Amino acid sequence: MRFCAAVLLVMATPLVAAGVRLGPRKTFCGISVRAPRGYIVEQYDDHGHCGIGMKPNGWNEDPSEDAQEDGDYAITLDIAAENLEDAARDAGIFQVKSIRVETDDGKTWPTRFYRDDEWVTMGVSGFGLVQPIERKSWTGLIGGLLRTFYHRHGGHSGMGEIVVAAVVSRQKPPIAVIMHSGALQADQARAVIQAVQILPRR
Repeated sequence: MRFCAAVLLVMATPLVAAGVRLGPRKTFCGISVRAPRGYIVEQYDDHGHCGIGMKPNGWNEDPSEDAQEDGDYAITLDIAAENLEDAARDAGIFQVKSIRVETDDGKTWPTRFYRDDEWVTMGVSGFGLVQPIERKSWTGLIGGLLRTFYHRHGGHSGMGEIVVAAVVSRQKPPIAVIMHSGALQADQARAVIQAVQILPRR
């Protein structure tokens, strides 16, 4: 999947995408999407899976060594034939019972503050709670993280919120859409995932 690996810190994410205007619908890979107005939308191949990339003009085109490395796209949507648990894991969202372990000193990790049936994003400094989302054609999960970004030469360039989500069609067998956002794209990503329509298979 086409997003940058990074050190992650976690946070909660609101569902509302404030003030984001979306462009007209386009269809790729059996998915109808709306990108933020003025964004370029492209289809790409991700190891045999169809992907949809969105970016504003000039995204990641600064040639200087001090420029932030932002990856190929501002927002990616990867399409896979997966159930919700597998799609969520690919997005970076985990159900607590799937990661819970007993530590060497006899304690439980994560702590019992987190219920087995809760979903979380997970980073080096803790956990972020995840919220359910749904539309007519799908149901899913969305969460937010604080991410460390890097210059091309490797030094830290700062931190910012990213949004990850996994949604799965109500029809069977399931089709999943797995979303990751880039730097300064959290509101745009929330708007994009809520506008996704998974089209009926013919």
